[in-house]
Amino acid sequence: MIKLLLRQPRNVWQTLGWRHKIEIILLAAIVYIYLIGRFYYLFDKWLENESVSLFGLSSLLAHLFILSAFLSAPFILLYLLPRQGGLIPFYTKPLTKKRFFQLTGYFYYKYQIIHFLLFLPLLLALSGLDWLAAFCCLTVFAFYNFLIFFIITEIFLIIQSQFRFLFFVLVTLFAFHGLYAVFYWILHFPWIFDLIIIMIVSWFVWRIYKKLPHPHIELIFPITKHSYRQKNSGKWSFNNLPRFLPKIVQVLFNKEILSLWRNPAYRRLKILTYISYLGLFLILYFSNIEDKEIWMTVLTALIIWIHYSNHFNEKYVQPEPDWYFHTLPFRFSQLWTAKFLVEFIYIALLLVSHWIFLIAVQTGFSAQVNLLGILLLFSIIILCVMLNFQILFYDDPRLAGYAYHFTIIFLVVMSINYYFVGPIISVFLLIFYFYKSYRSFNS
Repeated sequence: MIKLLLRQPRNVWQTLGWRHKIEIILLAAIVYIYLIGRFYYLFDKWLENESVSLFGLSSLLAHLFILSAFLSAPFILLYLLPRQGGLIPFYTKPLTKKRFFQLTGYFYYKYQIIHFLLFLPLLLALSGLDWLAAFCCLTVFAFYNFLIFFIITEIFLIIQSQFRFLFFVLVTLFAFHGLYAVFYWILHFPWIFDLIIIMIVSWFVWRIYKKLPHPHIELIFPITKHSYRQKNSGKWSFNNLPRFLPKIVQVLFNKEILSLWRNPAYRRLKILTYISYLGLFLILYFSNIEDKEIWMTVLTALIIWIHYSNHFNEKYVQPEPDWYFHTLPFRFSQLWTAKFLVEFIYIALLLVSHWIFLIAVQTGFSAQVNLLGILLLFSIIILCVMLNFQILFYDDPRLAGYAYHFTIIFLVVMSINYYFVGPIISVFLLIFYFYKSYRSFNS
């Protein structure tokens, strides 16, 4: 089964054109080369301190990502795996325990792949300092990831109550990392701790695995209906929105804003993002940190970037069908303008809130103009990249999301490190992606 499941990402890669493959490889290579160089320099500086050892650093890096995997594992099992359409064909089908763990493991690690992508540059930078320390780091990380999946899944199958399951995982998490801190900071034998824990947990995993009954996947991950609640929209109807755009653009604008806002998940995303933004606003305002306006500008940019990364998730924004692009009589510029204006309303709200914060911390007028100008430019770039990839990869939101993240990271890294060449390359890259989406739409 695992061979058949692994053919899916291979087939997705094979469906891409050679130009898209080269673009992805080049972007990934540039980002990774930059990160490896930065981490290598950072690790080398840390090791100048006599209290930091090479193998101690490798153990700490491995456990940093083990903690991240431990925190995300229960939520993947509870909330993400039940939404996988790939599990539905196996409902009511007899599955052995081995097939069940292969199937769920494939979808589980599909969400955990972000940890491997973030772990890889640190591992390569560490290997430049000492290959044995990097090998030990990789070995511990791999073993723990394998055991975390198995032990969390087995506990999930045994404990029926969601609250008790999360409570047990949380207690285990604190106990594990508490013991690790004792072995690392006090006893200075973290590798002995890892060896003991891996042996004990492996024995428990095998004993529990032997006693588990044959799983019924339709009972473990039951299908739940996520239907939108029908509410009286009041003033929010298609015909009575304010008309301030040309006719076709206005129709597309109305369609976009109503179809998005009627999705409860989309509304929650917008509201929670803004509440989080206001929370950071208050924390920074009452803190004693220096350069509050700079920190708030950086945090606002991060919030905008992370917020719009969720627009490639089908939970919040549904991909457009083929007929929407290929049969309806409207131009690329009309669709693009409507989509841009819908999201720019939210950007304007964040910028106005940021301006209020700048006034509250008594920032000078020229500094206000400069910081708001930087945020406005960054927001426009974020929206342009998001919309172009939404149109270019309208039938593959996951690929569009990867392209979005790699492009933003590449543009920011180039602009920060090369003040003249970086922005020029960024502008040409934005124009190129705009042209590619235009050609794709008109094809």
